[in-house]
Amino acid sequence: MLNRNILVNGHRAYALYRSTPASQWSGGRRYFEVFAMSFGPAS
Repeated sequence: MLNRNILVNGHRAYALYRSTPASQWSGGRRYFEVFAMSFGPAS
């Protein structure tokens, strides 16, 4: 399981979460990393 928390301010936060079977973990982790790096809070 991967969990990334992004605190925007004292009233807003986001959580990015990924859970997958162990057999699919290594192949899909890069997709989560790309998504997490490109994530931007709504304005």
